[in-house]
Amino acid sequence: AKKTYAIILHYFVVALALLFVALVANIELLKHFISRDEAHIAEYWVGLPAVPYLLFGYVCLGIYMNLSIWYRLSDQTRFCLYISIAGAVITIVMNFVLIPKYSYMGSAWVSMLAYFVMMVMSYVLGQKHYPIPYDLKRIVAYLLVSVVLVVLSFWVFKRNIYIGNALLLLFLAGVVYFEKDQLKLILKKR
Repeated sequence: AKKTYAIILHYFVVALALLFVALVANIELLKHFISRDEAHIAEYWVGLPAVPYLLFGYVCLGIYMNLSIWYRLSDQTRFCLYISIAGAVITIVMNFVLIPKYSYMGSAWVSMLAYFVMMVMSYVLGQKHYPIPYDLKRIVAYLLVSVVLVVLSFWVFKRNIYIGNALLLLFLAGVVYFEKDQLKLILKKR
C-alpha cells in the first residue's frame, strides 16, 4: 500500500503542476470569466497578481491532503491538529503583519506560506512516523519547474498567452518524456 500511495502522490503532483502552469498561461483568457458585471470587470483584474501565489498555495494544500494519509493509517490523528494549529497561527499572525502594508497581496503570500509549511510538516512527520517511499526528487523537480514556468509566463513574459502556452507545451513534453516508461506500462495494462 505504501508504494501505491507514493505513486498516487507522484501523479497527483504531475497533474497539479501541469494545471498550475496551464491556468497561469491562460490567465489572460480566464480573467474574462471573473464577473458578469461588464461595467466593473476591469476592477477585478487588478487582483490578478495574487493568482499565482494563491494557485501555488492550493497546490501545496492538495499535496498536504495527499500526504495526510499517514496519520490516518497510523492512527495518529493528533498530528492533524498540530499541523492545522501551525497553519492557523501562521495565517493569523502573518495576516496581521502583512495586510496593513501589502493589502490582499499580503494575504495571498500568507495563504501560500501557511499551506507550504503545513505540507512540509506533514511530509517530515509522516516520514518519521509512517514512512512512505515518495520519489521526492521528482516531485520537487516538477514543482520547481512549474514555479519557474509560472514566473516566466506571468512576470517575465507579462502574461503573453502564446509564450505561456508554448511553455506549457514544453512542460507537457518534458513530463511525457520523463514519465514515458510508466505511461507505457499503464497503457499496456489496458
